[in-house]
Amino acid sequence: MTRTLILACGNPLRGDDAVALHLARQLREELAGPGLTVHTTQQWTPELAEPLSHCELAIFLDASQRFSPGFVHCESVVPLAGASHTLLTHSCSPALLLSMSRQFYNLMPPRAFSITIGAQTFAFSFSLSPLVEKAIPEALARTRSIISGATFAPSVLRALSAQ
Repeated sequence: MTRTLILACGNPLRGDDAVALHLARQLREELAGPGLTVHTTQQWTPELAEPLSHCELAIFLDASQRFSPGFVHCESVVPLAGASHTLLTHSCSPALLLSMSRQFYNLMPPRAFSITIGAQTFAFSFSLSPLVEKAIPEALARTRSIISGATFAPSVLRALSAQ
């Protein structure tokens, strides 16, 4: 069983959308070992429910324009409530993936977190914006903290994210 599964979502051709891929590469190099699996993809798809059913900790990495550029938002993830959900690949979220893992495999990780970096641009580019690039050390530190066993209540995570 994989202890920790990191799922990084992003497009390397779309500027800040690639930040999770940068994080995944650094984490893979730094924390390589049998207890860690790092998976990168351009979008989360239902097929990821299967590896989620085999891990103890899942960390989802992504970029979003919901947050200010460079802002690092961290929160715990719980499965969606209810039995059925529309399975559209562009709307596959971490919460939906946890639900599918539980529904299809009767297993899901007991701990799951999402780390989202606020993006400035998703324009065609191979480069990250300066604000997003500056956020990488904080996102890496939060990821390492979660992997090392830190568990935060959702309210604490919101307070940490507001700093």
